Amino acid sequence: MLQIIRNSLARRWVQSLSTLVAVAVSVGILFALYLLYTGVSSGVETGKKRLGADIVVVPASAQVEPETLLFTGAPLNIYMNKDLES
Repeated sequence: MLQIIRNSLARRWVQSLSTLVAVAVSVGILFALYLLYTGVSSGVETGKKRLGADIVVVPASAQVEPETLLFTGAPLNIYMNKDLES
């Protein structure tokens, strides 16, 4: 039986190689799609958990450019007065 398989692989090596390549490419594509799906699902779940946490409180005396604060989210150490605490 092994002799028949060996002879078939030796005589039809192009067909065997193309089958092997097609299987490898198919498995690679399926794995990439799985990774993409899990990444997107994880991002959506993280977005759901953070929903409502998009409030930015900045004191009036803070010297910060609105573009920097809103678009890049650059952290700044700004302290509010203690008398504002309720």
